[in-house]
Amino acid sequence: MKNKIVIHQNSLANGSFDDFELRELKLFFTLLANFEENKSEYLFNAKDIRNFIKMGRKSYSEFEKLIINLQKKVIKIKQDNNIYKTYSIFSMLEFNKKTQEINIIYNHLFLPFLNDCRMNFCKYKLKNIENLSSKYSIIFYVLSKANLFKTSYTLALDEIIERFRLNMKSDVLNRKILNPAVEEINAYTDLNISVEKMYQAQQRGRSKLVGYTFHVSKKEIPVSLDLQDAVNKAKKNIYISKSKVLNENTIQILLDDISEEDLILGLKYAYAKINKEFNTLEYLKKVIISKNEENVVEEIAAGAEKEVE
Repeated sequence: MKNKIVIHQNSLANGSFDDFELRELKLFFTLLANFEENKSEYLFNAKDIRNFIKMGRKSYSEFEKLIINLQKKVIKIKQDNNIYKTYSIFSMLEFNKKTQEINIIYNHLFLPFLNDCRMNFCKYKLKNIENLSSKYSIIFYVLSKANLFKTSYTLALDEIIERFRLNMKSDVLNRKILNPAVEEINAYTDLNISVEKMYQAQQRGRSKLVGYTFHVSKKEIPVSLDLQDAVNKAKKNIYISKSKVLNENTIQILLDDISEEDLILGLKYAYAKINKEFNTLEYLKKVIISKNEENVVEEIAAGAEKEVE
């Protein structure tokens, strides 16, 4: 469960989740991780999902209440004119206590935020939100992931208060929400975040706090000796070496989507199987993940031949 990947438009990350409780938010993103394009209805066994959102010891009646509550939730998403538009997420979300199954149909108006992810989208593994103990930690993690390509983003104090429906002074906001969220994100996720306060000079008295700049960077995933050996061996394949697509940066990209164990096996497979020129990381990745599908590799290789031509 934890290695499943969530993909959605950045606009969803900028949505308002003020109505969600922690478990509702974790359940929502867990369901998104199972999304498949062009699939209309989903049926899940509840056991793994209950365990992931830390409800394994709770009764199925409580889990059913969580499902009912999530079914009623809406998300407010900011449009180009800075006006928020409200979307229902599900046309149907129900839990069958007898079969212990979850049945889902997404609202067709909400689906574009999941289907149209060719540009301005973010993706992350569920394990990054698994140990976050506050809904604000999850919200700021997803928002930071969506803004990672910019390396920083700014939120006005008024915007934070309005978006989260908070009624508290800035020092309380820092102590109870922002500081704990940043600490959790830095401890449990693939991101490092630091916060810089923004002040506005006043005619009298001290400067006024007006917002925050969040600086975001991605943590480097450690590369084991076994993986480095597999990389070095793969580069001895003349076609992999000539492609120049395998380097420190691309290894990090591959580790984002592929476990280290599978990457080691896949690189060994690529070393043995690739026998034609190619020039994209995507081709190498497809060979790695299809290591047990000989026919798929041959089909990919044929495509690579056209690429080079």
